[in-house]
Amino acid sequence: MRFITPRRNNDTRKVVRLGCIGSYQLGVCSNGFATEKQVTSSTINNVKINFRTGKELK
Repeated sequence: MRFITPRRNNDTRKVVRLGCIGSYQLGVCSNGFATEKQVTSSTINNVKINFRTGKELK
């Protein structure tokens, strides 16, 4: 399966819109840390792609 990525988006708070297809947003789960520097790839527990279908696909 190919994913359509219109641009690189590393900010997990932003929604990437794919026109009439829908949109997606990343969800990341990790333990709580005081600073960003303490967070590494090994401290991330789970990553999800939250996809919401557009009106045309419903």
